[in-house]
Amino acid sequence: MSLTQASAQIQDTNKQLVNEWAKLKKKWQDSNSQKFEIDVIQSLLRESEKSYKAMKHMNTILQRIKRDCQ
Repeated sequence: MSLTQASAQIQDTNKQLVNEWAKLKKKWQDSNSQKFEIDVIQSLLRESEKSYKAMKHMNTILQRIKRDCQ
């Protein structure tokens, strides 16, 4: 799997997580759900966004290397 494919998969997975969480949140509305959203969901989204940005940056560097080595 290329970095481009992997970063796209991260974005798709984040969208799916947000959609599924929105559905569940309609049924689960208490203090535990709020804590779960902050501690788990938001944390996952932040960390996966960092990964996405890092992968995009690595892909840019790899493209430069390939271009420079031709």
